[in-house]
Amino acid sequence: MSLAKSSQTTVSAQPAAAGTPVLGNALALNYGVSGIAKITNGATPPTIACGFYLDFSVDGTNWVTGPLIGLADTVANSVTYIPFAVGIGGGADWAYYRGRFAGNTVQAVTVQADASTTTAL
Repeated sequence: MSLAKSSQTTVSAQPAAAGTPVLGNALALNYGVSGIAKITNGATPPTIACGFYLDFSVDGTNWVTGPLIGLADTVANSVTYIPFAVGIGGGADWAYYRGRFAGNTVQAVTVQADASTTTAL
């Protein structure tokens, strides 16, 4: 027996303006998901670092604010990779999730998150 996997773009690569959250689309959790979020600071870094969060929903519309998964730094031009995983019993009992980047102040950063989900066992 083999697992069936599917790739997901949790949040496409884009700038995150200071003080403005970037929200990903509603994506099915299926049997679980694992991925990598990426936060890239510019030549002038933010005063307060950007964080990556996972939010959860039963219907893909009404969201429960989820936990901070990882935090970038405030170093110029640095790149922070944040791994994440949600499995059955550890959050995948929700039907949907979305990535959310938020918290950076003064300067914009570039954000991106990609994942793979298990669609069949």
